[in-house]
Amino acid sequence: MCSSDLTAIAGVGIASNQQLKYRVSRINLSGNDTELINQLKEQTYWINVTVITISGDLLTLSAVSYNSTDISGNSTILLNFATGESSPGGAQRIFVPANLNAGDSIYLEYPNNQTFTINNTVITNYLGTPLLTNLLSYDEIKNNSSYATVTANVTTHWEFYWDRTTGVLVEFNYTAYTSRTTGNSDSLTLAQNIDLKILSATPMIPEFHSLIILFLRV
Repeated sequence: MCSSDLTAIAGVGIASNQQLKYRVSRINLSGNDTELINQLKEQTYWINVTVITISGDLLTLSAVSYNSTDISGNSTILLNFATGESSPGGAQRIFVPANLNAGDSIYLEYPNNQTFTINNTVITNYLGTPLLTNLLSYDEIKNNSSYATVTANVTTHWEFYWDRTTGVLVEFNYTAYTSRTTGNSDSLTLAQNIDLKILSATPMIPEFHSLIILFLRV
């Protein structure tokens, strides 16, 4: 293995052919805004992510999404894990640099092209084992904002958890509350949750933790 390969693996914490599986659920839709409820709908689907290549800070990823009956999406994503920029734009931060700490800055292209600060490093359980994870949590309030096909006041709460040693996204939580007034002066509201959680990693995350330590000692 060449030195550039070692640098790439140590920097991002994973290697080519790494495979991750996520479950994504949109649940708890409640309120009287039936127009939005009919558009969004409660649903669960899965995403398989495979690391195709690593070249410096640039990752080439394959992302396949599917529901209980068929494949609903298949795309190739280019992600710069250091800067957060992606093509196509707006891809979720599946990977961030390894070994970040509370107080470190991180850029999120999605949802709003901003730089945030990691709040805390916490121990959480994933894949049957406790992992040291970096938590980014923040709230947003946007008035008269475009949401789906309507204009509404939107209050959101975002939480990202990345495995600290590898930079792999292990969980993402999103809650949103929308309110708007129609032309008939009706007050409409909607509350919802979106939850993404890692289901599997091949190889398992605890195994490639030990590989990273071995590479850094070479």
